[in-house]
Amino acid sequence: MSPAEAREMLSAIQGAAELLDEDMDRDQRTRFLTNIRRETGRVRELVDRMLFLASLESRQALEEPRHLDLQRLLEAVVERFHPLIEQKGLQVIVDGTGEAAIRGDAFLIEQAVAKLIQNAIDPAGTQAEGLEPGFDDLLGAR
Repeated sequence: MSPAEAREMLSAIQGAAELLDEDMDRDQRTRFLTNIRRETGRVRELVDRMLFLASLESRQALEEPRHLDLQRLLEAVVERFHPLIEQKGLQVIVDGTGEAAIRGDAFLIEQAVAKLIQNAIDPAGTQAEGLEPGFDDLLGAR
């Protein structure tokens, strides 16, 4: 999310809040309150992401490195996105052809994979884009 988008969200909140000072019917007031809540949630999400990124940048080392089964990790992340994948009429297939074990921080790897999937889903609309990361090749696992 860009700084311009953040300014737009704050402007939307401010505008809706200012309009609440005026006389309006109950439906209009409800609509403006809904807009304020939605935009506030978006701003909170943006701030949370910024704080998360700042915490990642300040890390000197992995907090909990361990051996991970990449197949299971991928399946778990895809399962978290299942409702959105289904809603958009998409299909994500985790097709492991061999063991892919990696050493790392499970939380960070899950976050990275989730971001890849989210980026593939969000702009996809109703058509699936090919997301074939080739993890076996990428990690040299056979």
